[in-house]
Amino acid sequence: MPLRLSPSSKYCLALGGIAGGLFIASWGWTEGQPVEAVQDADGTQRATIKVESYSYTPNHLVVKASPVELKLVSVTTLTPHNFLLKDPAGALLVEQEVSAGATVTVRFTPQHLGLFAFYCDKRLLFFKSHREKGMEGRLDVR
Repeated sequence: MPLRLSPSSKYCLALGGIAGGLFIASWGWTEGQPVEAVQDADGTQRATIKVESYSYTPNHLVVKASPVELKLVSVTTLTPHNFLLKDPAGALLVEQEVSAGATVTVRFTPQHLGLFAFYCDKRLLFFKSHREKGMEGRLDVR
């Protein structure tokens, strides 16, 4: 015997499906389109990363294993952030505080090819860290 639903039941099921799809789409880290750093005449690769409330834009940056200069531009008005980039092998470590509304520059030279996470580890007592809220990106060294 086929299942018969009232119009209001069909409407509720449709809304539930949409809400479930939005939840799944927002769950976990989502990667934006990769952005390649621009190499200047001096050989340094340069890029600007916008530091927002719990995100970086772009959040996927492609560089070569040569000098990199990143301009970190905070567009927040109150919340301080930081930029941490660590190579598990220990060859790369960048730790930079980024105050609300500030612009800072970091320089480093990747030594290994691979995909490395950059993130903000700030947190308020008893709350999730900014990284746990999605403030994470990827540095792709090719």
